[in-house]
Amino acid sequence: MMPLVCYLPRECSGFFYDAQQETYGDDPANRGGWSVIYRKDAQGLKRATVPAKLPKSSLFKAGSVQFTRELTLSQVPNLEIAKYDWSDDEQQKYDDLLANLLPQEKRAFRHRLLGNPDLIQDDLREQSQLISHGVTEDNDPRQKQLEEGVKAWQLLFQVDTDERLGMRWSSAGMLYYTIIDEDLRAQHFENTWLILQAD
Repeated sequence: MMPLVCYLPRECSGFFYDAQQETYGDDPANRGGWSVIYRKDAQGLKRATVPAKLPKSSLFKAGSVQFTRELTLSQVPNLEIAKYDWSDDEQQKYDDLLANLLPQEKRAFRHRLLGNPDLIQDDLREQSQLISHGVTEDNDPRQKQLEEGVKAWQLLFQVDTDERLGMRWSSAGMLYYTIIDEDLRAQHFENTWLILQAD
């Protein structure tokens, strides 16, 4: 099976988000507050005029992108490891490893394609699975069955607050675009879910 990175668009893709930042991905009705658009070619595309009513806070500066490989580890190992039963000491060692995984110079702005997310709050996969299926209450009878599909979700794109570009998500938070493995392999980017997390 090919690595998931092989299924990312090589041609042209765009990630869009609600300019008023009223979409957190915590309600099924939030669908439509973001979009991931994939085109097989960029011919015919041209720069659009900024809408006159767009607030200044939603105007971002242009920036260049440089891709590098990095090792990422899950912040919720209990979801990854069968029969997870770590001692407090083992958990502390893992937390220390996570804390020192990234070099200091790479910790300021953490934009990322694929890999494990840098969580600020709860696990993205569980949120994406449940909320995208309309489950928002802990006592919803559909929850138990839906939880079986949690691991199918993964991070597609993580966008950090980045003052260099004028991007600030709530209180220095992050945007996470998530997608099911099967949809990524089929390049069904219209099936993404978005979650905004902040302190």
